[in-house]
Amino acid sequence: KNSPEKIHNEIAEDIMEELRMSNLKTAKFIHALGQRLLKDLLREMGYEDTVVFENPSYIKAIIGISDVGGLCYSYEKMIQCLMEEDGMNYEEAMEFIDYNTVRALPYTSSYGNRPIIVYNDFFQEE
Repeated sequence: KNSPEKIHNEIAEDIMEELRMSNLKTAKFIHALGQRLLKDLLREMGYEDTVVFENPSYIKAIIGISDVGGLCYSYEKMIQCLMEEDGMNYEEAMEFIDYNTVRALPYTSSYGNRPIIVYNDFFQEE
């Protein structure tokens, strides 16, 4: 009989393996997790110092995770999120991200745990 703890550990191991892959499947998985569960999972993976952007809209812009635990965000998807969820136009969203997010990056955590903003997506949605 599998104990609840053993089942939890097996599920956590499966999830951690999935997060290690940096591809569209991983990004979609992260989107479904939600911000709180994402932080819990990163902590379980040993990335407790990983910075997650606090704007809940941005979770849909995550496109992967680096091998050192930095979350990778798509700049274009961040813009789309702000347009869809906060009612900004393209220029307002771009200005908001550049002023409030990009400018703050040098002040966040250590280099490896800092979010990475990708200005061009190198994969296509299925």
